[in-house]
Amino acid sequence: MTKSIGIELPGLARMAQVTRAISQAAANGPPFAPAPMRVLTSWQAPCSGGRASLSLPNRVVMAPMSTGTADAHGLPSHQTVAWYAARARGGVGMIIVEQTYVALPVQRSGRQSLCFADTSARTIFATLADSIRQHGANPAISLDHPDRRPFESWSRDDLHDALNRLGDVAGAVQDAGFAAVHLSLDSSSFLGRALASASNRRTDRFGRGPRGRQRLVAEVVHSVGRAGLPVIVRIPCKVAPEGSAELQAVTSLAVSMVDAGATVIEVVPGPRYDDPSLPLVAGNGEAILSAQCAAVASGLSGAGRRVPVVIGGRIVSPTGAEAALAIPGVDAVSIGRALIADPAWIAKVREGIDGEIVPCIGCLACFDHPGLHLTPEHSAGSQAEVTGGERIGCVTNGDAGDEATAIRGAEPSRRIAILGTGLPGLEFARIAASRGHEVVVVPDGNPLGGITGLRSGVPGNAEYGQAALSAFERLRNLGVTVC
Repeated sequence: MTKSIGIELPGLARMAQVTRAISQAAANGPPFAPAPMRVLTSWQAPCSGGRASLSLPNRVVMAPMSTGTADAHGLPSHQTVAWYAARARGGVGMIIVEQTYVALPVQRSGRQSLCFADTSARTIFATLADSIRQHGANPAISLDHPDRRPFESWSRDDLHDALNRLGDVAGAVQDAGFAAVHLSLDSSSFLGRALASASNRRTDRFGRGPRGRQRLVAEVVHSVGRAGLPVIVRIPCKVAPEGSAELQAVTSLAVSMVDAGATVIEVVPGPRYDDPSLPLVAGNGEAILSAQCAAVASGLSGAGRRVPVVIGGRIVSPTGAEAALAIPGVDAVSIGRALIADPAWIAKVREGIDGEIVPCIGCLACFDHPGLHLTPEHSAGSQAEVTGGERIGCVTNGDAGDEATAIRGAEPSRRIAILGTGLPGLEFARIAASRGHEVVVVPDGNPLGGITGLRSGVPGNAEYGQAALSAFERLRNLGVTVC
């Protein structure tokens, strides 16, 4: 544990001492992963219907995450295309496009969702798929049905229409150029609600207990599988002890999904990302579902279902990815928030510059971002547009969510002083300097990184120090003065 730093040291002397302390804290954290790295090797994702497998150039799958960039009709916007193109350009093997509804929602709330409501959407979605592919990644898409009525209120015809709609859109997205379909069983999805006794109280063959509820989900998986693409089924799992009834239920569900036509199983923390029992923030290590995913992979193999298994759950560094891939039966890693912080994550690993990866600190602000969006006009010096939680963003990457914005040099250039060295201020300094402003950062009595820097001295929290050091290094490269 590093010693606490007094606040009496002025200016550069104090900053140098704090930086050394944070460097030591970071050095006590996990080392960078050694080469050769399995994460950079290729693998095969089987297709449904006995078709040839999909070949993927590396073992990083970008998890589906709502970006809030869809247009008013639920179609991919210019910003949507730019967001995914940046991650594809960064070297990810497969990108799973965010939750996409197969019909128009009755009511929209929160972030604007993508929607593949009719055949007219095919051309726009084809543009998105083509952009992802042209930049080097394989495009996949996560499909969901928007209807959130209680399942007992659905008629048999309603259910069959929903099943057929999901299957039809799976075929349509294949025509649009997508290489795989993703189905999520998390608690907020159509299929996750179908599995839950609290939201599915049907008394027919699609209810009356776990087997009936799974039958409904299995029929959706089967319907989607008719398109002949890889079908990735996401199964949420709590950090449950080995041999527990809950873990056995997850393994049994995985087996039934494979029997229904799933060709890849993805195991992620659940049932919700914001579940307080899940250690998804910094300081809790990486690959938090290692033991659970190993049990699921072993259970699938023991049942004779040999399909690729993808693991998610706080995988943010090359070391964490390699540790996850060392689990028997695990074929790939699902990475989400780390690719918000740094779209070039895999490219930097490939180039051997792991230390330049912009860290994710697990603050979860990306999913409820205040939304400071720099318009082209703002780049020239006018006001920013501030919106409330509408579009994805990141504390350590202020450009996240604004990939489509044309960055122009500031005219005129201004002299900007930033009081304090907290991460938001340091990132603002980087953005301002990158646009041509002359920026000076003035410490305010807290260490580099502010409260985040202080926290880095706590055992297990070295990654907070890495985030502060990363911000400082980027400022130094831009010539920003830190007094």
